[in-house]
Amino acid sequence: MEKRYTLPVAIALVVGTVIGSGVFFKAEAVLTKTGGNLSVGILAFIIMGVVMIISACTFGVVAQSHEGVEGLVGYASASCGKWYGYYVGWFMAVIYYPSLVSVLSWLPARYFGVLMGWDDPVVGGRTMMGLTSGMTEFNFSNVVTEMPFTEGLFGAIVSLAFAFEGWICATSIGSELKDSKKNMPRALLIGTVIVAIVYVIYYVGLAGAVESEVMMAGGEAGAKIAFQNIFGQVGGAAIFVFVVISCWGTCNGLTMAVTRGMFDLAVESDSPKLAMFKNVDANTNMANNSAVFGLLVSSLWLLYFYGGTIMGGFGPFKFDSSELPIITLYAIYIPIYIALLKRKDLPGFRGKVMPVLAILCSLFMVFAAIYSHKINVVYYLIVFVVIEVIGAFFKSGRKA
Repeated sequence: MEKRYTLPVAIALVVGTVIGSGVFFKAEAVLTKTGGNLSVGILAFIIMGVVMIISACTFGVVAQSHEGVEGLVGYASASCGKWYGYYVGWFMAVIYYPSLVSVLSWLPARYFGVLMGWDDPVVGGRTMMGLTSGMTEFNFSNVVTEMPFTEGLFGAIVSLAFAFEGWICATSIGSELKDSKKNMPRALLIGTVIVAIVYVIYYVGLAGAVESEVMMAGGEAGAKIAFQNIFGQVGGAAIFVFVVISCWGTCNGLTMAVTRGMFDLAVESDSPKLAMFKNVDANTNMANNSAVFGLLVSSLWLLYFYGGTIMGGFGPFKFDSSELPIITLYAIYIPIYIALLKRKDLPGFRGKVMPVLAILCSLFMVFAAIYSHKINVVYYLIVFVVIEVIGAFFKSGRKA
């Protein structure tokens, strides 16, 4: 492919794919998980930022080691073999992309309702308060609900995984990036540092606009309340319009990915059971079968997300599908880091120190998820294993 992208473009891609709907969606969740403890919330943002920077920089080394390879599935195949790449691709096509699309289909609709002033019986009433002097100091010194430190911190970190996700997508332009061996690691480092700084500033900025208690009670309307307290009714509403558009844009990008998921998997696989997903419509130039499958699975995940996470249904099977599939990615990264650790052609820091740090970060995220979600992790893993077993059936080279 033509080497057409420069370092600034790659940095913009990293920043653009991470900063989006997540920070607006999860800022209120962080306050809720920490009981309104602003200091613990900021610590969670900083820790998650460090995890993201270390993970992204290590993937920069992986990108240097496999020039011409693109995306997570490509790196998984190049590092651990095609069988591992297949199961990673199946996970992305059936769990990861569809579950995120389901959340990002609900979120902009919910925000649009907030923008229009429509009440939601699930969320409850709204409270409006003006900006007062010393609001940031007040929020730092006042905790709404006392929460155990580790429970609040780990819960906030796991929630923020959604907001800090997306940087891995930048690796998909590796073959089109000029001097990718140098520029991909630089883009991942600079881009993730920018994201971490912006997120902390945004979270602290919320504390200067509205009381933590009001932000927590406002639910999805919290960001709108803060914007209107700073910029007035009209200005705040205008900024919130851009938030809604940002959510729709993120949803659109992920929808495009989910419609191609099975097509990409089928192209890389020699299984005749996946052959139907290779078909490309001559008129639309789209993989129609793959698109229909992706939208169908996304609809099922949307039904689960709203029925389980929002409405509290489905009995014990009501894990948070906006968080646990993302944490799964960190577990998926570990074999890739181990493969990097085994390489003999890399200097000590990049070949040993960085993979070890990245493995520790991934293990930390897995531990945080188990600590925060407890038994729900088991129910999620049951669903995960069942879906991967179905994937094993489709991987078979024999027709049913």
